[in-house]
Amino acid sequence: MIVARVNNIEITAKEYDFELQLTKTKNCLDEASPECCKRVMDCLIDAALLRREAVSHGIKISEDEVEEHVIDFMLNHEDEKEFNETMQKFHVTQDYIRNRLKSKLLIKRYIEEKVQPRTDFPEEELKKFYNDHIESFKTREAVRVYHILIKEEGEKGKQKAETVHQEIKTPQDFHRHASSCSGCPSGCNCGDLGFIRRGKMIPELDEVIFSLEKNEISKPVKTKFGYHILLVTDKKEAEITEFECIKDSLCERLREIEFELLLADHLTKLRENAEIKIFK
Repeated sequence: MIVARVNNIEITAKEYDFELQLTKTKNCLDEASPECCKRVMDCLIDAALLRREAVSHGIKISEDEVEEHVIDFMLNHEDEKEFNETMQKFHVTQDYIRNRLKSKLLIKRYIEEKVQPRTDFPEEELKKFYNDHIESFKTREAVRVYHILIKEEGEKGKQKAETVHQEIKTPQDFHRHASSCSGCPSGCNCGDLGFIRRGKMIPELDEVIFSLEKNEISKPVKTKFGYHILLVTDKKEAEITEFECIKDSLCERLREIEFELLLADHLTKLRENAEIKIFK
């Protein structure tokens, strides 16, 4: 069954179903939304256009290159049984995978030759991008956290956590108890978790640590992991990362953006000159 035709290239239901199932698996989806289905079809159409251009430009992929990628694909599975189960799950053969990988290699090589963003950008352009997106370079506030975990469950865990908490009067007391009775791996380092940025811990603990003052010790906090006692010893306010510190990464990001725009423009032109029919 044919689901689409791009010039004289036919896209089969088998290809479409395979890519759709792969997308659902990668994104942990039970069902594919209409938007997801459209994206899969668009990707197949784009691939057909790019593959046709690659062939017409005389780009070739050696069998050794293809074989290398087939082996890599197979090695991503624990053993031959798992590999065969994957083939059965997606209703494909090894030859199908081989042809798909060869197609992807052709497209990749064509894009590398045809779509070439700049490698360097003037500093004025980098600074403009930086200033236009200044909020993106703002780091979240952070606190230096020390942690004691009482893993015992139920009333026994609660009583132990309360006893430990009552015995802690100073940061030094906290470090001593963290080393002797904490069930957290940080116990071997006096409970030190280092600087934690807002939003990095589970919500119950995140709320507590950012409400504490310096050298303040929390009451026991219950989570599914047990009872936690927390100490904050230092704070860092949210701040803007300086331009000089991220100039190189900005250059790489602009290169990525320019690549995406050039590729999108190239695909638009290919589509404008193609006869595309979708039957599904």
